[in-house]
Amino acid sequence: RETPKGGVACDCRPGFDLAQNQKDCTLTCNYGNGGCQHSCEDTDTGPMCGCHQKYALHSDGRTCIEKDEAAIERSQFNATSVADVDKRVKRRLLMETCAVNNGGCDRTCKDTATGVRCSCPVGFTLQPDGKTCKDINECLVNNGGCDHFCRNTVGSFECGCRKGYKLLTDERTC
Repeated sequence: RETPKGGVACDCRPGFDLAQNQKDCTLTCNYGNGGCQHSCEDTDTGPMCGCHQKYALHSDGRTCIEKDEAAIERSQFNATSVADVDKRVKRRLLMETCAVNNGGCDRTCKDTATGVRCSCPVGFTLQPDGKTCKDINECLVNNGGCDHFCRNTVGSFECGCRKGYKLLTDERTC
């Protein structure tokens, strides 16, 4: 935006803060929980994700997995006994309710007759584990409907224009 003295000042969309260089926008925990599955803490370099008790941060730095599953995932042979798996399945069947740790759901949890059902907000897709939500890259399909540039953001996307063009109010057309 232009300043009263004819200069230029940068503003960021809601959920983003202006970086120290006064040019870049940094994602905050206020927008889509910073892309974090459980907890989010704002830092100078952007959101830092954390996990609830009994969960460990996945190598992607955003999603959380049960600590016993994390140990299995880290094991070289990815082997476990049938008895261990059986115990975990029974524990899940007995405890799985939205009232306990949001049913293990990343976002929205609904109790059903067969257990919990997880769902995700617009801009995210439910992963094969039936619990985790992953950001959809809207730019991969038809350039997000943008005339020139498409930039994926957490839970959404933004269009941009080449130098000399201006983005119209529909936020797609240059």
